[in-house]
Amino acid sequence: MNSSRQLEMYVVYDKTTIDYPGKYVIRRFVDGAPDMEPLIVGDTLEGVLSALPPGLSKLARSPYDEPVILEVWLGIS
Repeated sequence: MNSSRQLEMYVVYDKTTIDYPGKYVIRRFVDGAPDMEPLIVGDTLEGVLSALPPGLSKLARSPYDEPVILEVWLGIS
């Protein structure tokens, strides 16, 4: 049995990303490394947020976050 746990970070981007203009995007990072493809792409913020896995904790927005970042959520898998 593998008992190692991984930190998952879900970054929510606004509708101004270059690769998905006009869409909200959530990208997942595992132990700091990004997934190759976005996890969720959608038309509404509520819609993409509702697709996040349960049990995550929302981080306060950092003044160092890029302007396109709306929210960051953390979880352990």
